[in-house]
Amino acid sequence: MVTGGDRRALGVAVSGPSFATSGAWREGNTLTFDGARLFSDGAPGRVSMDGAATGTVSLAQGDQVISRIDYTRCGLWEADSCRLTADLPADPATYTLSTTAGRQVPHSTLSTKVESTWTFRSASTAKREALPLTAIRYAPKGLDEYNRARPGSSTRLPIWIERNPGAPPAAVKSLHLQMSVEGSR
Repeated sequence: MVTGGDRRALGVAVSGPSFATSGAWREGNTLTFDGARLFSDGAPGRVSMDGAATGTVSLAQGDQVISRIDYTRCGLWEADSCRLTADLPADPATYTLSTTAGRQVPHSTLSTKVESTWTFRSASTAKREALPLTAIRYAPKGLDEYNRARPGSSTRLPIWIERNPGAPPAAVKSLHLQMSVEGSR
């Protein structure tokens, strides 16, 4: 993307969920999750979507699924199609929000599948309050414009935690990262 003298690369590795903007909240007894953030590129401060991605978003309490949507047509002009809402009981409870989305498109052969699961407590609120969700973000350094590392080079992998804006602070207990290279060969 070029704007005047400013040049910005879009679609930089690695795509995944982002909370650069508010993405999940509870207002009264209604919970909302904006799924239009699952394919955000690796640049800090960005939230992105891919209208070609398909999958599911679900909210459960224990083993009972409370709400589920099909994640389809989540493009710029159809962002409401990937928004999950659920009416919940007022009492405090533990919930699990799960997302799975995949894409097989020529414009992005990287980050073809994104899966995320968040477990959190929530109760009725007097006003809109951010849910305590985080995204693990990472952006490999030293890649070329096609997101490739130079043969024989080392690639630094800065990792940071992005908290849903307005959510209360929470300690990170563990971090687990999986990756594949060369098509898992």
